[in-house]
Amino acid sequence: MPAGIAASYYVLPSLGRIYIEPQHFTDLPDTAVTGLQESLYRNRVRVLEDPHATQSVHGIAAFASLHVSVVVTAALGAHLVRLPVVLRTALWTYALLTALATVYFGWHYLVDVLAGAVLGALATWLAARAIRPGGGPTEHMPLQEARVHQ
Repeated sequence: MPAGIAASYYVLPSLGRIYIEPQHFTDLPDTAVTGLQESLYRNRVRVLEDPHATQSVHGIAAFASLHVSVVVTAALGAHLVRLPVVLRTALWTYALLTALATVYFGWHYLVDVLAGAVLGALATWLAARAIRPGGGPTEHMPLQEARVHQ
């Protein structure tokens, strides 16, 4: 699955809105996120100028959102193994906040978030199929039974 996500960065390369229209984000407070975004952009410029003359890594890619993919996978996985409702609720809340934050800070467009959610759901479905052939993500599996099938 990570290879599929990485491939999406090359097949449909994109930058988040913060890099395309930075003027829309000038009112945001200066935070660690700001510093990270600026650092990633400087590294991108170095790599594009001369990829062989730098140790920098080109670390900006928006489509699909790996942030959202990972947290959706965790939330769906929690449902599959029937973790306590409070934990499932916390994971879905975290997934929603992650999706909103990535758009708010300009890392991703809405389509990146939706694609990340789809990739997370696909990863969960594939994992469920691997653990229990014939049983998909809609068929709940108690945690004890999931451990037996590993």
